[in-house]
Formats: sequence, C-alpha cells, structure tokens
Amino acid sequence: MKGKKLGPTKSAILEVLVSLQLKHGKSYCFPTQRKILELLKIYHGIDIHRRALNYHLADLVEAGLISRTRRIRKDRNGGLIFKSTLYFIKNLGYKVLDKIKLFGSKVEKWLISNSCNRSQRRAAAHGVLKFLPDGMSP
Repeated sequence: MKGKKLGPTKSAILEVLVSLQLKHGKSYCFPTQRKILELLKIYHGIDIHRRALNYHLADLVEAGLISRTRRIRKDRNGGLIFKSTLYFIKNLGYKVLDKIKLFGSKVEKWLISNSCNRSQRRAAAHGVLKFLPDGMSP
C-alpha cells in the first residue's frame, strides 16, 4: 500500500480504532474483529466480510499507520487461548486522520454554503447552526 491513497474503508477502520481508544482513554484498543465489523456497519455503513477486514488491517500495518500485537495465553492443559488483537495507532495514522478531518470540514462548509440561505450560512460560520427536520421551523 506504500504510495497509495487511503481508501474509504481503510480510513473508516482507522477511525473506528481511534474512536475506541478515545472512548476508553487509552493509547491502545483491543476490539474483536466482530466488534470492528459491527461498528463499521453502524457508523460508516460499510458491510464487509472478516477476510476483507483482515486484508485492510494488513494494508494499514504495511503503510505504517497502525501496529498489531496478537494476544495469546496458555490454558491449564497447555493449549493456546487466542484473545483479541491489541491495536496501536502510530503517529502517521493520526496525521492521516487529521487530513481526512480537514478535508471533511471543507466539504461540509461547501455543502452548507451551497444549500443554505444567508442566515443559515452566518449561523454555520459562528458554529450555531441547528438542522431541523423538514417542515419544522425554529
């Protein structure tokens, strides 16, 4: 993935991992793959299979945006118990997310400026714009 742009699915996976870190106030997170897939579907509308998730995670590791550590321990009989993987976001990953966030805010401002009237644009510029369902007045 070196030299390639980060696609929407990979950026959404990165956002999910960072959100989990922030939610728990840690510099790492250890969600199960099932949880990552669930959060991708709920918050980003992305429905992919587990294998595709693993390919995307491998690409993020190769690009130097995240690092992963498998968590394995032994049970009483000497067998292995596989626990969820530990994820760390690297500095480059945070920089990429900042660029995505900056681009998103520019798109949002453009959309507001093209679809709102003058008073709504002023309210958006001051950060007090409230969107109401159609047919409702403030």
